[in-house]
Order: sequence, then C-alpha cells, then structure tokens
Amino acid sequence: MTSFLKKILLLNLVLLTTQLMAAADASIPGDQQDEESRKGNPSVNPQEGGAKKRRIPPSLTLEDPFDSLMERLKSLNMKGNHILWCEEISNYYSYLRFKTDMSTLPELRDRILSNALPEGGEHMVNGAFDFLILHGPIERHGSIIEILKTPPSFIRSRPPTPFAPKSVYADLFGDESPIAPLPAVLEIIVDKMDKPVCAATRVVPASLIKQHLQKYIAGQDEALTSLSLIVHRFLCNKVLLETGQKAGRPAHCILTGPSGSGKSETLRQLGLFLDLPILYINAPSITSEGYKGINFSDAVGDFWKANKHRGSALVVLEEVDKLGTRDEGASKNFGMEIQKLLLSSLDGNPVSTTSGVCDISNWLFVGTGAFSMLNKPKGRSSVRKTTATTHEDLKRAGLQPEFANRIRSIIPYKGHTKATMLEVLTKEDSPLEQIKGEFKKFYNVNLAFEPSILARLAEISLKVDSGVRAVHTILGKVLEPYYEQAFTLMDADSGCEKNLQVNLKDVEKGFEAFDVEEEKEDCPPPGMYI
Repeated sequence: MTSFLKKILLLNLVLLTTQLMAAADASIPGDQQDEESRKGNPSVNPQEGGAKKRRIPPSLTLEDPFDSLMERLKSLNMKGNHILWCEEISNYYSYLRFKTDMSTLPELRDRILSNALPEGGEHMVNGAFDFLILHGPIERHGSIIEILKTPPSFIRSRPPTPFAPKSVYADLFGDESPIAPLPAVLEIIVDKMDKPVCAATRVVPASLIKQHLQKYIAGQDEALTSLSLIVHRFLCNKVLLETGQKAGRPAHCILTGPSGSGKSETLRQLGLFLDLPILYINAPSITSEGYKGINFSDAVGDFWKANKHRGSALVVLEEVDKLGTRDEGASKNFGMEIQKLLLSSLDGNPVSTTSGVCDISNWLFVGTGAFSMLNKPKGRSSVRKTTATTHEDLKRAGLQPEFANRIRSIIPYKGHTKATMLEVLTKEDSPLEQIKGEFKKFYNVNLAFEPSILARLAEISLKVDSGVRAVHTILGKVLEPYYEQAFTLMDADSGCEKNLQVNLKDVEKGFEAFDVEEEKEDCPPPGMYI
C-alpha cells in the first residue's frame, strides 16, 4: 500500500471519528440551546453570535470535587507503589477534561501539592504524576490494573476522544490542520507511550529507605546503604512483574555482626515502612520432609495462602550461622541438610505445597547471624567489632560453598561503641522511649531520665556485650522500684501533672551489678564449629 493511500485511509478514520463525536453531542437532550434560550429570552440566540456553551454531562454538573479527591488521597498508604494514587488522580483528571476547558497534569500536580499532605504524600503524588505523564491514565478491572494507551472516556454517552500526535495531522494537511491540536499533556503521552516503563519512578528510592531506617538504627550507615539498594532493586523487579515484564533475580544477602547491633530491628522497621509481607523462619529449626519441626514447604504454603498468593515477599532466615555447626554425637548433619534443602528456593524455583505450587521467583531471602566464632578483631580494641565480611568467612563458619555462593551480598553490622550506643538511646522507638511509653500507658506517669544516666547506661551496656538488648536488660532491673512509685502516683488524687524523675545516684547501685570486667578468654578457633 502506497503512502498516499495510507494517508487517505487515516484521513477517513479521523473524519469518521469526528462525525461520531458530533452525533453523540447532538443526541443529548438540552444540548441544542443554552440556558437563556430555554428560559425564553429572545435576546440570546445560540445560532447568532457568541460561542456555543460546552455540553456538560448530567453526572458532572456538581461542584468541583477537589476536596473529596484530597480526602481520598490523604487516606491512601503513604508508602509502597503508586497504583491507587494514579487511579484516584485519573478519575479526577477525566472530570476536569469534561467539566472545564482543560487542565494539564502539571497544573493539577501543583494544585494538589499546594495542599497539606501527610508525611510521604508529596513523594507519592510526584511518583503518580510522573507515571501518568509517561504512560497515560489507568483503569481498574477487578484486581487488574490496565494502562490505557488512549485517554479514557469515563462518561460512556460519548465515544473516546480522537487521539493522534500532531505529526499525523501535519503529514496529511500541512500546517493548515482542520482538527484542533491535542493539549500539550496528551502530546507528551503520545511521545512517551511506546517507551518502556521506568520501574524506579513507581517505588521508594534507596535514599529514602535508608533515611527512614536511620531514624531507628544507629551507627550502621554503610550497612543501611547496601541493604536499602538491594530492597529498592527488589521493589523495581516487583513492578516489572506486575506490568508483565521480565525481571531479574533478587539479590539475596546475609546480615552479619555481633548480637544486638540492629540486624533484626532493621528488618522489622523495613517491613513496617514498605508494608511488605515478611516470612520469618528460624533456619536451624527447619526440617526435611518426614521429620518433626518446621517443614519449609508448609511454612511457604501457609504464608502464600495467608498473603493471597503474593508474588513478591521478603523471607528472613534467622540464625543462619547455626547451619554451619554440628551437634556432637549427632548421626546426621542437619545443618548441611537444611542448606541443601534451601538451594532450590534460593534459585527462585517454584515450591510445591498443600496450598498449590507457589511462585517464589521474586522472594528476597535475607539471612541474619552473629557469626560470633569469627569476631574481628580479637580481644580489646578501639576498632568496632565485626564478624563475617566475605564469602570465605561464611565457608569458614561451616556454610557449604553451594549455599554461600548463592548469597550475593554480605552486609556486616558493627559492634557498638559508647558514642554509637548513646546515639541509639536518642533514636525514635529507642529502649528509653519504649520505657517512657510504657509508664505513660500503664500509669499515666511521665518518666524522665537525668542526662548523666544516658552516658552511664551506654558504658554499662557495652560491658554486658549484647548490644542494644543489654539496654533493655539493664533498664528492666534498675527501674524495678520506679514501677511501684508510678503505681502509687496513679492512685494519688491530684489534678497536677504526674512526673517521675530517675536520677543517677538512685540507680547507680543497680548499674554496678552489671559493671563487670570482660573475660580475657580468647575465642575458640572457627574450626571447632564446623
């Protein structure tokens, strides 16, 4: 077919669509006259002078529902993906296209951002608009999100708007196109719609993940940087799969480091922030088929069913370092058997369960372990302690090469110093803040600590050598008398504020019970644990 015939056919298609639109407009009652003409005012004739008023479908004659849009946006999740945000904005934008002359997406974005939004709302709004400008509006069909290649017509009484770039009209008519050009925002969509989805625009950036985790985790900036990037890439793969594209494998990792350095708390806060389903499994308790204990396939099946067949999830394998040890006198090396059992899952292969075959190709496995047999450096040192930092360290600790090599990244957490422990005590949801909250909720008493207590508490907790967990242990003991005092204050009939001050001199004796010298015993060689 010659290019001339192609142009003629395209011209006929455009003209036919225009005629259909005109017929749809003429079929709506009341569209032939304006309001003044229906009232019998002869001075106003829609056929003479002035532009004919634009038809407004009956369903859009209400006042601008912008306030309702803002209420719905504020009720949405302020983290995760942007699909629901795109859906709400698409519906309102369709209203604007029929109700007003036109409003571009950037103008609507500025209007929304000029209103107060909860924390994280601005990021979600920007992400949603970036997606809509690139790919056009979206529409929900049950549980399926469809990216529309043409602007939707939510008012079904008229056909969809003709949709073609200016270049088509220029080829047919030159500069004298009889059809009005598309609004600028639709030209952007036409230009961009054939380009691949940019997944990163629809997920939380790694920098924001790290920034959030730093509110709760102290002294582990390098570890948080590495983990945040791994999780960001995992979320991008999740978007690719949800839009029917091919995705890469998750970058499985192991968080290593001394007990109490923040590994478990990091993952807990991560799950809360991103609203991710997390399957927690104590690795040493996994058993092979036919043995008593936690059967891995059953655990996967139960989790899969409970989370409505989620294709993307986070699996936390706790105490993975214990898989390298072997009980004396045991006839079978269960740790090695568990490692072999997990190999297929680490490769992303489907898992057969009583609930069906589970697709775990985008399940991110994150192991945690102290690997205390690999403490570095030995003995007393000003250098912060670490444990396993390389794949060779994992193998020295007893993990099989086949298992260790499927772990892409080893993220070492460092032991705390007095400075980092002081930082821990000032973080959100720190042990001190938890205790204060407990006193307030239990007894309606405001608990306060003398500033000098923090330095002493940080110093003592390092000697207990269990990290942040030591703070909970010490506070639980030294504050025992204060619980009784708070109970007494609660019963007191007083209209004034109920406060309780904790002074260092009053708790020093309790601190001394934990102030013991470290044992100078050298750590046993790693070979003893293999």
